[in-house]
Amino acid sequence: LNQSRYIDKFSEKGLSWYFTNEITRRRLVNGVLQESLLDQVLTTNDAILHSVAILPKIGKSDHVCVKIELAVSLAKMPDRISQKQVWSRVLPSDLTKYSLHNIDWEYSSNDLCVEQMW
Repeated sequence: LNQSRYIDKFSEKGLSWYFTNEITRRRLVNGVLQESLLDQVLTTNDAILHSVAILPKIGKSDHVCVKIELAVSLAKMPDRISQKQVWSRVLPSDLTKYSLHNIDWEYSSNDLCVEQMW
């Protein structure tokens, strides 16, 4: 496939091809510098990309680094992650303790009619 047909294949799947003219790989072959675009950022939503930058290579790699900043925010994780109870391993005495511990003893249904309780 030539480059334009290759890019078209991604476009047909709804993917945007971010880099078009950048060089992401440089290597010396028999004294000749070969430059090519091998590393790529593909997305189905351009708005999610805050910034994309090509940075210098690390160590002896012949590929550059690609830094991607996404325009997303993460919901705050709870301070304490609750563990799921495996009920088949719970002893009946522990189940009673668990059940009694989790009852809201301040709750009163005296003010509610049957329809409101359902």
